[in-house]
Amino acid sequence: MALRSMGTATFWQQYLALPEPIRQLAQVAYRQFLQDPWHPSFHRKKPGALARLHPPIYEFRLSRQYRALCQVDGEAYCWVFIGDHVAFDREVRRLAR
Repeated sequence: MALRSMGTATFWQQYLALPEPIRQLAQVAYRQFLQDPWHPSFHRKKPGALARLHPPIYEFRLSRQYRALCQVDGEAYCWVFIGDHVAFDREVRRLAR
């Protein structure tokens, strides 16, 4: 099965609100993701508060301060969040409810 990747409308709003250097960093990371979704540079993991969700949501590290969240169902990836660590923590708490 081929990898499928899409972003929610909210994800794209968040992406467009990022500073330009971070958007460029996200573009580079996304190209790497398309080559290898499990590349170690992403530090891909399930946030503990979201461990019970199915399909699972994974955290992808873009930099020390920026993260993305992606719901993974087999080879289908749905990007649900991108932003700084403060917004990331807030989103994880919201999703964990």
